[in-house]
Amino acid sequence: MVAYYFPPDSSSGSMRPFYWANYLSRSGWDVSVLTVKKKKFLPEQPVDIELAKGIQPGVHVVRTNILRPRNNLLSLKDLLFNLKINPFSDSIKPQDRTPSINSQDHSLFREIKDILTEILASPDQHIGWLPFAVVRGLRIIKKNRIDLVYATGSPWTCLLIGTILKWLTGCPLILDFRDPWVSNPVFLVRPVLLRKLETFMEQHVVHIADGIIANTEELKTNFLHRYKFLSSDLATCITNGFDAYQDSKRVSKNWPKKLIFTHAGSLYFSRNPKNILLALKKLLDSGKILEREIQFIFLGGIEVNDPDISDLLAAPELKTCVEILPRVPHTKVSTYLRESDILFLIQLDFPLQVPRKLFDYIAARKPILAITDIEGASAHLMQKYNLGVVVNNQVDDIASAIYSFYQKWKDASLPRLAREDCDHFLNRNLAGKLKTFLQKVVFANEFVQ
Repeated sequence: MVAYYFPPDSSSGSMRPFYWANYLSRSGWDVSVLTVKKKKFLPEQPVDIELAKGIQPGVHVVRTNILRPRNNLLSLKDLLFNLKINPFSDSIKPQDRTPSINSQDHSLFREIKDILTEILASPDQHIGWLPFAVVRGLRIIKKNRIDLVYATGSPWTCLLIGTILKWLTGCPLILDFRDPWVSNPVFLVRPVLLRKLETFMEQHVVHIADGIIANTEELKTNFLHRYKFLSSDLATCITNGFDAYQDSKRVSKNWPKKLIFTHAGSLYFSRNPKNILLALKKLLDSGKILEREIQFIFLGGIEVNDPDISDLLAAPELKTCVEILPRVPHTKVSTYLRESDILFLIQLDFPLQVPRKLFDYIAARKPILAITDIEGASAHLMQKYNLGVVVNNQVDDIASAIYSFYQKWKDASLPRLAREDCDHFLNRNLAGKLKTFLQKVVFANEFVQ
């Protein structure tokens, strides 16, 4: 199992390989996980030591070094500037410069630097893990007589590692796409040359793989549409999931008697809470909802670069009913979910993806407010399983949904998800589907040989 994200990393990307490695180990499989040493994590990677204690004793975890060439280049640039080796340093007196030449050279220097930093982070900033992982992976395959290589991305470097290991050993390869790669809207902001390179990379690894897993039906369909050579028999969808349902009743007497909306996880990029804050402010200003009867909790912080957010949070009417809390260990998130009435998510501009938090919300058995693309994967799943309310990112639509929940709360008629409605998403059931698919790929490979 090639997985850059793995406990003690506690980001959403580590949960899937963590659950699956444990399940396969309990099922009698010999599981080896190839990942990165904790001391080599990036500063922004969340760490949860307690989560790592949940790794099954039978799971053999191998942690390796990693180089970060892009970061090293940027550090070298800073060093050169600090040492004033850079010929374009501000320490040079204006009269000693030739503006036309220097500005052109400086522009060229910056352009070359930008190109190099992008190349050194292609397909992602973890590409420096590849040589260490391949060398150690070869040892693991030989020593443990590995029958199958499973690689999960992002980061896409993991898929390249898996592909190289298949080339060198002939082991069947399963690629697990937890996100879209070239079909991701974020991919469009990459430089044209790198988009072409990574499009080739994705096509090549998919062609080499013996099986493809997508975590939404929409993503699976996207692969089958774009790659006609991909057999539908060897492409499957296995969603994210959860370990067990939670008791949906509040247990703490210390929580306020308010209608509590909670968002779990940090908000960033297009996950902008501006409109939900405007909707809340509109309801409070109109007097439809009283400040003392509602509370919004953002668990994990807001990292969106939007100056309007700070202004909204400073508004007197929102100060008393909006709370921004830092990230907490995964084991404590469930407490906040249980003590909430409504769980909400913001998933915009990513029609092929479903955020993992949605499955944590399902486990909490609370109504969900999804601010997302109506025709996207998140909306489809919400509607199929009747998980709550789906709205566009429009202030009036969001305000109507909040007010509807408020009225039901006042009438004590908020719905609760029945336990059996979403059993499909229990990790043990999803892992069983995974096990069947892995066996199918191994058998097909043995039959061909």
